[in-house]
Amino acid sequence: MVRRDLYRAVAPLAALLAAVSACAPPPPGRPTRAAVPADLRDFLPEPGQALTGSVSAVWSPLHARLLAGEEPRAIEAEVDRLDTREPAGAAHVMRAEARLVSGRGAEAFVELEKLPVEARGRPGVRLLEARAREGAGDVVEAYAILRELAAASGPAAARAVTLEERAVITVRDRIDAAIRRGRPGEARRDLERLTAWRPRDPATWRAAAALALARGDTAAELTALRALEATSPLEPDSSLRLAELELELGEAETALRRLEALAAARPDDARVEVALDRARFLWRLGHAPEAVQAAARRNPLSRAEFARLLYWLVPGVRAGRTAVGKIASDVVGHPAQDEVVRVVNLGLMRVDENLHRFEPDRAIRRGEALEAVFRAASAGSSPPSCSRLAPAGGWSREALCDAAADCGLTGSSSDCLPGAVLSGQEAMSWIRGALAAGESEP
Repeated sequence: MVRRDLYRAVAPLAALLAAVSACAPPPPGRPTRAAVPADLRDFLPEPGQALTGSVSAVWSPLHARLLAGEEPRAIEAEVDRLDTREPAGAAHVMRAEARLVSGRGAEAFVELEKLPVEARGRPGVRLLEARAREGAGDVVEAYAILRELAAASGPAAARAVTLEERAVITVRDRIDAAIRRGRPGEARRDLERLTAWRPRDPATWRAAAALALARGDTAAELTALRALEATSPLEPDSSLRLAELELELGEAETALRRLEALAAARPDDARVEVALDRARFLWRLGHAPEAVQAAARRNPLSRAEFARLLYWLVPGVRAGRTAVGKIASDVVGHPAQDEVVRVVNLGLMRVDENLHRFEPDRAIRRGEALEAVFRAASAGSSPPSCSRLAPAGGWSREALCDAAADCGLTGSSSDCLPGAVLSGQEAMSWIRGALAAGESEP
């Protein structure tokens, strides 16, 4: 009975003391604030669990106090006191978490860098590092880590969705900046990431095309523009660039179809017209006999091979009406006999009138090739004004070289070198350039 009476007397006092205790401030040295938000708690693993897979009796209470809202700097002070306790590296993890909670992401990341490489590779530590990098402003690396962990971690997957757009925009901006600075090598890693992150995004392939162009990698640029075309319709300038690359890499028929469509859509675009002329020229070469294609690769080029190029690549030469037939004695039975006879009788190339010889296998000189090119261009429906018609005695060397420069066949008159030999590639360039000069004039 005495005990019961004593309990009844003490119980109200105990309840009062409990209520007072609940409202009392925390003990000295343990200032508190709001508990850590749920979206951050998932990235603050218990140190022992993060490093070894087992909760640590030493670090777990301190970790719980941090999550509950105890002042992070007070937690850091206790970390220093427990720094030597197992498991190894736990102090670094705990200190990094306290710094992250207090908004010092860069300092948290510095602390994590002190961990051994194998410890930093643990999933829990990687989660913490992702948020530390984000807090430090490195959203790209943060997002990369979160993507890596997303399959096994719901919080990582959710946070990755939150950061994705910022990370993608940052990477694109870095690629653009590196290209503008003339440092395309710096952008390669970012482009690899962007391609992995957004493989069907048109902006990814535009960045890839821009980087390939900056590096002079025509094959990569062609691949990027084709991938871009597969994701969205190409803008006219990109379509024109794609056609130019197809021409450069030997796909003249594909380029021709593309340019014909572009020309129909943009009939007044001079760039498209120039590219279309080039495509038609290369298409003719691609459909010419193998001997003609071989001549285009020859260096130096013979007079007979040059006659072949004129015959097959200049419109109207094969079907043109000729004057009285001439034939040189040294082309009878020659593999290029038909082509030589045609260009000679059209007045495009000369035969020695005294010896009746053409010298089909002699390397053609640049001067005589230029004269033949100008004669062929002038005989067409649109003769270029830059290739002034020759007087009865023919061009002087000076006039010939000036005309070559005016038509854009050579960089300057001094580049003419009329007595030097000529390659098949140069001959094709001159033929196409002279024909285009006439067709581009009103």
